[in-house]
Amino acid sequence: MQSYDCATQKPTIKLPKEYDSVAINNNPKMTYSISHDYQIEEILWNKKNRTLEELNDGNTLIPNLLRKINNPKELKANELIEIKSFIDSSLDENQQKAVQKALSLDNASEILLIQEPPGTGKTTTITEIVKQLMKRHRHYKILISSQSNQAVDNVLEKIAKEEDKILRIGNDEKKMREGAKKFVPQKVLNKIITDTRENQK
Repeated sequence: MQSYDCATQKPTIKLPKEYDSVAINNNPKMTYSISHDYQIEEILWNKKNRTLEELNDGNTLIPNLLRKINNPKELKANELIEIKSFIDSSLDENQQKAVQKALSLDNASEILLIQEPPGTGKTTTITEIVKQLMKRHRHYKILISSQSNQAVDNVLEKIAKEEDKILRIGNDEKKMREGAKKFVPQKVLNKIITDTRENQK
């Protein structure tokens, strides 16, 4: 039980995502009402459904992506480039290999999937990839996206220490970390206006 309202004699029960049964005392004088908020599930479902529709319709950056996913042999193989030095010296061998493969996407290869268990350093790997791309291609525009605000902000905080040309976009600014909020569109625009006025003085 999460809470109980003595005035109305109504309990609030919070259920975990996975459960078999819930024990409630049998009290004939009380009426129980159990509800569930499906809004978040609906939002995620709509996103997944829209993605599948885009795949099916062929509206993807990579031509014939759905067919290539079903037959990976059609995807172009990575021709690995040489990386002379890594910005983060703490990267292990697997992380270095992932960064190398990501940077090798420049060589006409098409897609790369990096899969790691929780807590194995995905954020560190992504940060290294982004920093290496920024070092090699200052004109690149890099999109970092996730279904989790925290995942995006983890990378942003690491990158923002050395780069200020960042735009943070999200549906709910309240869910962003404080360090990420200064990169929302309105604040970035205000900074550009302020800097422009200062330069014109």
